[in-house]
Amino acid sequence: MLKSKYLHTFLISLGFLYSLSIPSYAYWEIDRSEFNNWLCQSNPKHYYMFCSAPSRIGKFATYQECEDVRRKNSDISWLRRTRCVDYNEPSSSYTPSQQPIR
Repeated sequence: MLKSKYLHTFLISLGFLYSLSIPSYAYWEIDRSEFNNWLCQSNPKHYYMFCSAPSRIGKFATYQECEDVRRKNSDISWLRRTRCVDYNEPSSSYTPSQQPIR
């Protein structure tokens, strides 16, 4: 009976430690899909640079960290066309396969 109690305590402790080692998947990203789309539309000769750029960048633990990094760039076009989003929130309407308007 005593062995069983120790084994039970050990297994519970092991399970607890294992659960602590599982990474948390909640994080924030900068969604720049609207900014990419704007650049792609306004600079068609640089299509490959702007139109195929990733729509999301960064991996921040909190919304505030994401906003702090996003706001470091003082370009008004960047600030208007980017936003911090939860990692599982769908991106804006921009998709990298869109062709520029010529």
